[in-house]
Amino acid sequence: MGLARENIINAWIKILEMLVTYAVFLVLYNLKCPHYGFENQDFIIFLIFLGPVSYFISLFFVKLFIAHTRSVSQIILSHFIASALIFITLLIIVEVCKLRIFDVLFLGIFSVVNFAVLCVAKYLILRFYSRKRKPNMVNVIVVGTGNTSMISIIDTLEHNILWNYNVVALFSDSQAIHDRYDGKYPIYDFPVEPKDIEKLSEYITKNTIHEVIYVNNSVDVKQIMPLVHLCLDIGVTFKLSSLFLDIARAKATEQYIGNNHVFSFQSTPCDYAALYMKKVFDFVFALCAVVLLSPAFLIIAIAIKATSKGPVFFKQTRVGLHRKEFKLWKFRTMIVDAENKLKELQQFNEQDGPVFKLKNDPRITKVGGILRRLSLDELPQFFNVLKGDMSIVGPRPPIPAEVEQYERWQLRRLSVKPGLTCIWQVHGRNQVSFKEWMKMDLLYIDTWSFRHDILLIIQTVKVAFFNPNGQ
Repeated sequence: MGLARENIINAWIKILEMLVTYAVFLVLYNLKCPHYGFENQDFIIFLIFLGPVSYFISLFFVKLFIAHTRSVSQIILSHFIASALIFITLLIIVEVCKLRIFDVLFLGIFSVVNFAVLCVAKYLILRFYSRKRKPNMVNVIVVGTGNTSMISIIDTLEHNILWNYNVVALFSDSQAIHDRYDGKYPIYDFPVEPKDIEKLSEYITKNTIHEVIYVNNSVDVKQIMPLVHLCLDIGVTFKLSSLFLDIARAKATEQYIGNNHVFSFQSTPCDYAALYMKKVFDFVFALCAVVLLSPAFLIIAIAIKATSKGPVFFKQTRVGLHRKEFKLWKFRTMIVDAENKLKELQQFNEQDGPVFKLKNDPRITKVGGILRRLSLDELPQFFNVLKGDMSIVGPRPPIPAEVEQYERWQLRRLSVKPGLTCIWQVHGRNQVSFKEWMKMDLLYIDTWSFRHDILLIIQTVKVAFFNPNGQ
């Protein structure tokens, strides 16, 4: 309930912030251009862009769950970042659309005023919720063994003002819990013996308790079932936190096979709506890239053909989703018989593991060296994205010979569609070991989100053009 409530409230806060931004703009516009009137074409165009720009920049670049802290400094910092990005984006829109009634000074004043107003508005909103929550508190008791998970849960419940949780008692025999929370909450014995379970049941029955959170690394069914049945009987929510639920970093979802109730554990993203959005985004992004970069394709093709013998494109078998093989396309950056000379260069390999990397590879042509430094040789892979073999963001597709040498844990990187770029491309590239590279890919899978993909695309462009060596 806590996170769901927080998501709803934050969605309303984002909408409110957008309306505040509109209000600030309208007031300043009326002061600057009272003689133009609101029917001015430049004003209408600017108004159309203002809302989406402010909303999405705030959504992607500002810490959404600011309610996790009461820190005024974090509120100020988050909105400073948002205001700066909004200012830069609006300045670009004004120049591109040639909106003559707006200038840098007006946009600067608007950004400063909007920043100040949003900071004050966010602070007042959080103060409002901190006061409103008191008569509507969700009373919760935490039962656990005193491990770090229990401490993390208690601290989270304490600091998040939007969840309306009120920790009323702890049941634990851990000295760490006593040292940390003694005097702050009543602390009772952890329910191991039947008498302890009875004491816990009596406490829940006699007091106004809305939820029980049970935290234990091991799950003793005989121990917790009486507590579960008690909570269900009297309408109290029971929540379980255990290492069992973190098996192999898996995400558990409740599903049905016919009438049979099952839990599904998987270590890959399972948000189907977000994954579908990623699929649509990949196709649209790749299609736009092919259209916009078609002149660059032509120039690169001419340069390759004019400076070395051989075809413009290089095709290679790669391994994709669920070990399915496909043909990957690249601009040719090496001499024609490069693969035949690979054995001669294996002794100079600068990358550990099954991958071959050589900084000054003699097989690379002059034009190929430039294309590689700017990652332009990868552009034809947009066609692989359009075909559905690849995604914009994802682990780089390996060749079959590399996969044959993978350790078991490294095979999990093949459980998602490969991509043009991933964490490895923007954080180190050849400066990290093969195992660290694999761990980066698994980190991407474990923490995947659509927002994360957008940030990686932006970072990839930055690395390709401003830090091509990935240092």
